[in-house]
Amino acid sequence: MWWKKGKSDHGIAPAAMRSMRLVESIDAAGFPFGAVVDRPRSQASMGLVFEDTIVDTSLLAEVEAHLGDSEGLVATTCVVSGGPHPAPARMWATFRARSKSQRRDDDEFVTDLARRSTQLFNAAADSGLEVTPLTGSQIKTLAAYSWSDMQAPAWPPVAAKVDETAGAIVIDEVAHVGFCVDIDVPEVDAEIAEAVQALAVGPRVSLARHFRPGLDGAGAGRRIGVLTVAGEDSVEAVRAVAGVMVSALSPRVQLHVRPLLGRESLAVATMCGGGVLGWQHLDVTGKAA
Repeated sequence: MWWKKGKSDHGIAPAAMRSMRLVESIDAAGFPFGAVVDRPRSQASMGLVFEDTIVDTSLLAEVEAHLGDSEGLVATTCVVSGGPHPAPARMWATFRARSKSQRRDDDEFVTDLARRSTQLFNAAADSGLEVTPLTGSQIKTLAAYSWSDMQAPAWPPVAAKVDETAGAIVIDEVAHVGFCVDIDVPEVDAEIAEAVQALAVGPRVSLARHFRPGLDGAGAGRRIGVLTVAGEDSVEAVRAVAGVMVSALSPRVQLHVRPLLGRESLAVATMCGGGVLGWQHLDVTGKAA
């Protein structure tokens, strides 16, 4: 029922993203980019899209470590996909506002991000990864891919119909089930990412890996993954396919994969971009449950 409160003439957007604004600008190197501003939390995110669809998790861990001591970094979110038509791999970096004026003025906040964009490029380049900034148009397209590709790209992404239960969410007739993955364990991190990116047929699968830096500013931090499996079938059928995928993992890795309950909309929305939705919007969990 709570979804109906958020429905407008344009469709149903993820509840966690309704307050986010997409702002376009030019970064320090002269490239156009899009930034997602979350004013209620005084945070904003900018993203990079990788040249390759498949990315080595050890290289991603290097990038995260390089960014871990960046001033004001709240977290990073990297999304990799698998299935018949996987989306490009991309990474978001979410920063907190550094002044009162940035908390009040979105454009000033984004201008500060533009000056800091070289931090993201350098972190990726140091790990041998080729990246370009995510533009506003790309952000909308990737968000629609994750939320509902039946609708025209928009920000925030929208759907015509959303039905959510404690264990699944159906968005425009596409069923999604989600899992939480403890990717702080290197063996789990590598095996899960490899399984997701190796899929070429079957359901659409995405893995969002969240990195939250530690308080010591030494580049260390905590990592957790959110896995979603989606298909144009019944919830039961998609859940069965997801079960087969999880059962194909090694027994040790299976122990670190847990179903999400009451957080399915967050699991899908976190693939859309715009920050660390798993941490930033836990107030939505109560409504979903």
